[in-house]
Amino acid sequence: MKRNEEPTPMLQRIRDILSKKESNSKENANNDKMRINLIHRLDRGASGLLLFTHNLHTQPELGHRLDDENGENKMTQKSATALLAKAMQSENATKTYVALVRGSGMLKGENLRDRKWFRVDRPVKDENGQLNDATTYFRFVAGIPHPNSIDDYSDPTRIRASLVLARPHQSGRWHQIRRHLNGLSHPILGDTSHGSSKTNREWRELRNMPFERTFLHLGRIQIPHDNNSTLSSTVIPKEGIDVKCPLPPDFMKMLQDHMPTVLEDGREILEEEGIQIPTIDILESKTNGFGNQVDNMKTHSSMPKAQQRENERKGKV
Repeated sequence: MKRNEEPTPMLQRIRDILSKKESNSKENANNDKMRINLIHRLDRGASGLLLFTHNLHTQPELGHRLDDENGENKMTQKSATALLAKAMQSENATKTYVALVRGSGMLKGENLRDRKWFRVDRPVKDENGQLNDATTYFRFVAGIPHPNSIDDYSDPTRIRASLVLARPHQSGRWHQIRRHLNGLSHPILGDTSHGSSKTNREWRELRNMPFERTFLHLGRIQIPHDNNSTLSSTVIPKEGIDVKCPLPPDFMKMLQDHMPTVLEDGREILEEEGIQIPTIDILESKTNGFGNQVDNMKTHSSMPKAQQRENERKGKV
């Protein structure tokens, strides 16, 4: 997609896909009758998973359960949407994001990777300027340069960047991941609201970072089945919900082109946390979400690891 070009709204894309899928059904062939509700949202420029509810298939048994509990036969798609949204906001639900941030993972002499998962409690302001409690769990996975290396941070050609996992407590609010990372002096690349304009400009000019892109990706959503809640158990299967979205091509291209060892150093942790990493062959055949062809990935992955590290240290990659 070109800069300033308006994308097709996500809800319309989903309607188009489901309408085509159900085109053989007389009951669902009329797109005007289709109702699709969004359970949660992604920040503008971010990527990852989205959950929806739709009315393409009736669920009489679901309506019967609600009739028993509420005393009235009032099961609607709106009810299912509200229940699933509430389940996502529970303490048992987990949303795992992957962020590409400025900074090597060092903060005031401490290597944040040594903390593994750690908690940040810092209030954030809502749209009315009111402070609200916000908690995010972070895990710094890998970064460059190495914490023990000496680097000239004033040189824009030298790369300082890290891969970070983030889990907002109870669904997250008001850009809390972005704000909390900025508070750790590791703003997300491409974040125009809570990031570094100077860093973003350097990455766009020197490394072709896409415009209108915030490198925050929702890679996994886990919602367990709750036997103690009759209502939520009607929309959550017994095995729970566990869905994943692989790192997108533009995200992978930034890693492969400019910091290949970061991905390799962090691969084990990412896979341990359920983050899917696409293969190079798959990426070569796809385009990213902004319409740019992803190619020449093998030339970067075939470079010896020792040479990759040396090039990264010198800012040549």
